[in-house]
Amino acid sequence: MMMQLAQRLSDKFDDRRLRINVGGVIFETMRSTLRKRPATRLALLADRLESDETWDVERKEYFFDRHPGVFSSILHCYRTDELHTEHNLCGNIIKNELEYWGLTELDIEPCCWGHYCKFKENKETLTALDDNFTFRFEEDSLTKELSYFTKFKQNMWIFLEDPSSSRGAKAFALLSMFFVLLSIAVFVLETHPIFRVPLPNTKVPNSTTTTNYTTDNSCCCQTQTTTPSLSFDQTEPHEVMTYLDYVCAPSSRWST
Repeated sequence: MMMQLAQRLSDKFDDRRLRINVGGVIFETMRSTLRKRPATRLALLADRLESDETWDVERKEYFFDRHPGVFSSILHCYRTDELHTEHNLCGNIIKNELEYWGLTELDIEPCCWGHYCKFKENKETLTALDDNFTFRFEEDSLTKELSYFTKFKQNMWIFLEDPSSSRGAKAFALLSMFFVLLSIAVFVLETHPIFRVPLPNTKVPNSTTTTNYTTDNSCCCQTQTTTPSLSFDQTEPHEVMTYLDYVCAPSSRWST
């Protein structure tokens, strides 16, 4: 008990304010604050003080060429024992900074963990896409003769993904875009009554004709024919629109 009290008194009298420059942003904290997490980079700085390699004699400060935004969260963790991360920072940057300062991603509070984990999911998705749609060459691939199938895959990938690679690729891209626009137009036009026909076994009402005469019934002045319209659920798209939709659907998938 007496030794613990003596240690606390020693730390209190030995405590002092430290000035830390991280990426051009100045932070000030107490030496005792940095000692709260032993075996970390800042705890090591608190023990070494001026003998640390980051000590700048002229400016009387410690300089780290690191990310100041992440360091602000790390220093807050030393003060409150809670590690919160900024949501506008990439998770990969946060991970690298935590590793440098001696912390782990397990120290992140639950309220920020969900946002931090999103970068892992996005990274895994992009890696999977990379593996499927790009060609990675080994170091000796330039000296080895590629198989016919490998060359075919490379040429087809370039043809489909890079319209500027050849005239054929440009024509294919324009044709794909045409079918995409045609598919959109068919999707819209098939809702118009002009391009719809009655469903099978649907009874179409007869047209009615109205004739207006003069008062003496001697002259026909106007004749009007009225055709009753069917409701939308009593009609279907014309078969031509259906065929166009079948043709455009695979082309739209190719273009995407």
